[in-house]
Amino acid sequence: MMKRLLSAAVCAALLCTTVCIAVWAQDEVSAECALSKDGAVDAADVLQSLIDENPNRTIWFPDGEYLLSHPICTPADPRKSVDLRLSNYAILRAAPDFSGLAFALVRLGCLYLAGIAASYSQTMLMLRIAQGTLLKLRAAMFDHMETLPLSYFDANSHGDIMSVYTNDVDTLRMLMSNMIPEVIGSTVNIISTLVSMIVLSVPMTALTLVMVVLISFVTMRLGARSAGYFVQNQKNLGDLNGFIEEMTEGQKVVKVFCHEQQSIADFEERNQRLRASANSANGIANILMPINNNLAHLSYVLCA
Repeated sequence: MMKRLLSAAVCAALLCTTVCIAVWAQDEVSAECALSKDGAVDAADVLQSLIDENPNRTIWFPDGEYLLSHPICTPADPRKSVDLRLSNYAILRAAPDFSGLAFALVRLGCLYLAGIAASYSQTMLMLRIAQGTLLKLRAAMFDHMETLPLSYFDANSHGDIMSVYTNDVDTLRMLMSNMIPEVIGSTVNIISTLVSMIVLSVPMTALTLVMVVLISFVTMRLGARSAGYFVQNQKNLGDLNGFIEEMTEGQKVVKVFCHEQQSIADFEERNQRLRASANSANGIANILMPINNNLAHLSYVLCA
């Protein structure tokens, strides 16, 4: 009887041990088969389904790198808690998310497209305004020329009159096509920059304004000196064009009366006057930018 009881106890103990081993084995789930290692595939969804399907289990991560594109959630019920364990060389990393970068690139592209459209619209608008204005100006000049007496044409060379239609009108075209848009853009930049500077630092803004006043004073003084030379340069250019036009038309008369040397001397005189006025005008205008740059560097040093 005792042998039977002992045998039954041994069998029961073996059965309990087997059941415990089986239950313990079921408590652990390996992620090696379900997850793609070495960061090849996003593991967040697979890991979440492992947690949901295996409550109250231990999930092992073998060696490798596992990428997670979003956070994973464990059960709130303590009885269904999940234990995540990493091996010595298993790494969980957040998967790279380029959606923010893509959105920023799209916005940057939209800004560039808007800038291109605005620049194209500005160029076409100023082109239409400038060419329309010059069209009316040339028509008004020609209508006025038709009303002038013959004494005006006797007192002024034909080349000088033609220079008004070409050089002077072209100067106005450059003014309306290039200079006016630059002045408008610079004004907007100055206003926006001034507001930003006042918000950041009032003392530095005051110092910068003092330097701006100094730069403006230098620009006005040099500009006033060069303006007279530019006016004289346009007059000399018209005079030279008129002389060339008259000599070209009267070349036969020049040849008949052997007036070549005198024509060359007169041309050299007019050409030298044009060179002198152009050198004076452009010389002063060209030194204006280096002076302003040096004053701007001085302002930068004082602010720093």
